[in-house]
Amino acid sequence: MSIYGNPVMLGGSGGGGGSGNAYAYSVPPTASVGENGEYYFELDASSTISGLKSEPNDTANTGTAGWEFTANENLTVVGVRGFARSSYTGTIKLAGSSGTVLAEKSVSLVADTWVSAMFDTPVTLSSGNNYIIMLFGSSGTLKYQRNPSTATQITYVRGRYGSLPGTAETGTAYSVDILIEGNVQPPYPVKTQYYKTGGVWVPV
Repeated sequence: MSIYGNPVMLGGSGGGGGSGNAYAYSVPPTASVGENGEYYFELDASSTISGLKSEPNDTANTGTAGWEFTANENLTVVGVRGFARSSYTGTIKLAGSSGTVLAEKSVSLVADTWVSAMFDTPVTLSSGNNYIIMLFGSSGTLKYQRNPSTATQITYVRGRYGSLPGTAETGTAYSVDILIEGNVQPPYPVKTQYYKTGGVWVPV
């Protein structure tokens, strides 16, 4: 059963003069859906998958670095995350293998903590192509790991440091990562519940 197209109508008892229907979508409600006294459930049918599955544990002496990977399938990158040993605002860039920036995001890094930031517009990556993810931060504040493990959707290629596309470095990945769109299976968790009153869907 898909919840991405037409609404999924759920049985139930409504109030306030409605027909007793409840609706479930993966997007917020629009005014044209439902009647006063009915309920609407915005479902969370997606999740994010971290590209890196192992953790950086060595101190790096660079503040601008990342890693290169191959997309094993067509996938969507919805955001990024970065890790630094001190707190400051850095910039994370996702680029093609030649260094052409596809998306970037300012990130308010917190010392010794992974901090995530979502892109304003998700980026679609093509299967078989190589990409670079890089954190532009303060000098000597990053960490790195050797021979990293990754999600099955991508394959690690090499480390990169310096200005894009960066200098290649075998067997290392610096503390920056991609967040890949994933799908969860039903039953889908409820993200927001709404009640329609006065022709308006109100979160409850």
